[in-house]
Amino acid sequence: MSRSLPTNEFIEELEGYAVYGEKMLKADRAQVEEILDGFLLSDDSLDGSKIQANWFPEIKADVFISHSHQDENLALGLAWFLKEHFELKAFIDSAVWGYADNLLKGIDAKYCLSSDRNLYDYKKRNWSTSHVHMMLSMALAGMIDNTECLFFLDTPHSKRLHANAEEKTSSPWIYAEIAMSRLIRQRTMQEHRSSPVNECFSADAIQHTLVMNHLTKLTCNDLQKWMNEYKEYSYRFCPPLDCLYQLKPLKKDE
Repeated sequence: MSRSLPTNEFIEELEGYAVYGEKMLKADRAQVEEILDGFLLSDDSLDGSKIQANWFPEIKADVFISHSHQDENLALGLAWFLKEHFELKAFIDSAVWGYADNLLKGIDAKYCLSSDRNLYDYKKRNWSTSHVHMMLSMALAGMIDNTECLFFLDTPHSKRLHANAEEKTSSPWIYAEIAMSRLIRQRTMQEHRSSPVNECFSADAIQHTLVMNHLTKLTCNDLQKWMNEYKEYSYRFCPPLDCLYQLKPLKKDE
């Protein structure tokens, strides 16, 4: 797992690649259902498994990019950079999956309106949000588990340093992704290679402690060095992530 620390002008260069990253990932974007009728069961309830398969399908990727919604262009640029220079496929949830809020809005409109149809019922809204966020969380965990490497874009948008020197985030999705990266199984590289979110709630009322000591720091200079080293030695058939691991050894479990 790597912790990418963007600094200097390389940031602007990556953000300039965002349009290419968007086009590149568009082919994987789920064709999201505009209506929920296709997920209805005989008792007029919704089939959660079908919803998850439609909105959050599994995508084959090498690298999972965890980022703040405000850094989406940077994440898209990094995805293009990884593909262009290393033939590595990155996964960015907001660029591929349908926005969970759109799914939630459709469910709420069908199931959560109050009797006068003017307002949402509070308890029903809590129920629908729990279901949708659970499906998204499980899908994220599956993608993190299936990718060989995770890059976390460590920017002021994604975290803050508090007075007690603890790093905290107001994003529940960043908190969940980094926590998952500590808990999921660690598999060998051979296992990974054996076969060919959106943060719309912007209030900072809740802060989650980010424990990132299991992540290896990766600077923009490291990315450029990796690119140059890989170009020089790729003729030896060194896989691109192996080249990165040699430059920046992964932290071992204690």
